Amino acid sequence: MGLSVKEYANQQDSELMVLIKTSKWQEVRNLLQTPVGKAMVTQKDVYDNLPLHFSLGYRSPDDIILS
Repeated sequence: MGLSVKEYANQQDSELMVLIKTSKWQEVRNLLQTPVGKAMVTQKDVYDNLPLHFSLGYRSPDDIILS
C-alpha cells in the first residue's frame, strides 16, 4: 500500500516537489519547461533538500534528473 500525498508531501513543498513525490513525470516535464518551474529547481524544502534530491530518491527518469 502506497503512502498518500499527505503522508510524504509537506505543505511547504513546491509544486515541483509534490509532482516528483507523486511520480507524475509528464507533469514534472511540463512544469520544467516554464519559467516558474525552472525557478523551483533551486528552491529548498524545510530540510534544505532540493528537488534534485527527491528526483534521485523517487527514481525520476533520467531526462528529468538531467534537466
